[in-house]
Amino acid sequence: MSNLKHFSLRIDYSTLEYDTQVLPVLWQMLNLETLMLSITTRCRNSFIDGGHLENEILNRMLCLRHFMFDIVTEYVRMHEEDLPLSDQVIYPLVVRGYNVNCYCDYNYACRSGRCHIYSNPSTMQYTNVLTSKFCGGLFPNVLELILADMENSFEHEFFIQISQCFLSLKYLQICFGMPQKKKLSDNDENVRIVTIVKFPYLEKLYLIECDVDYAKQFLFESKTHLPCLINIRMKYDALQDVTNNFTTNSIRNNVSKVKDLALDGESKPLKNQEMIHNYFPLARIIGGCI
Repeated sequence: MSNLKHFSLRIDYSTLEYDTQVLPVLWQMLNLETLMLSITTRCRNSFIDGGHLENEILNRMLCLRHFMFDIVTEYVRMHEEDLPLSDQVIYPLVVRGYNVNCYCDYNYACRSGRCHIYSNPSTMQYTNVLTSKFCGGLFPNVLELILADMENSFEHEFFIQISQCFLSLKYLQICFGMPQKKKLSDNDENVRIVTIVKFPYLEKLYLIECDVDYAKQFLFESKTHLPCLINIRMKYDALQDVTNNFTTNSIRNNVSKVKDLALDGESKPLKNQEMIHNYFPLARIIGGCI
């Protein structure tokens, strides 16, 4: 292991073993030249910030030439006033010439902080779950993205930013989206001057446990353009609302190619199969998760 030159590690679940398992293995790679880390860790005493990455990785790997990372530390118990500024988190890396972004969140229910620090631009094909505090960057290779925030809403401007940062996105999942604060009715005259969000390659849209506002945000053609959408998962009640009981023309272009439609919730879809089929003529309709 000491002769290894290139190493990439991605952990798809939130781990408690970063300090006890991951770091000791990395410390054995003394001749490493390229390192890529994509990790979510939780319940530490402090964030994995620029100072930590400098002291525990860069200062120990003297041969390292390329270091790319996407790291989230969550459920760190602290008071809100102790949440660090982003500039404080990234400063040690900026001084060393790294281009890096960071944002911090606070979970009031758990009284805990969350920090997401990442290389910019990113060459990875994956990024960790984003919240509404996401501060931008370029992720040209990321195909799948999950958004989750139990404290704040995702507004229209946020999705404009996401569409400009994730240029190749094919799968988007939104979890726990709070009701939007800036509501725009599809019939609102002001909606015409709003920049339309464009996801030219998005194929799968999963709206999981989020407010109906996000069905309106993505399916109304006046707000979002989805020319390749073929797979939707959402609550039946939300779909019934956004289609005005499967009568409105406001979303037809965005859903015209849908082949898989998974509807969560009660068994109502079974009673309205004909109406749904008429609205989604190409779709295979499933009363649950695909």
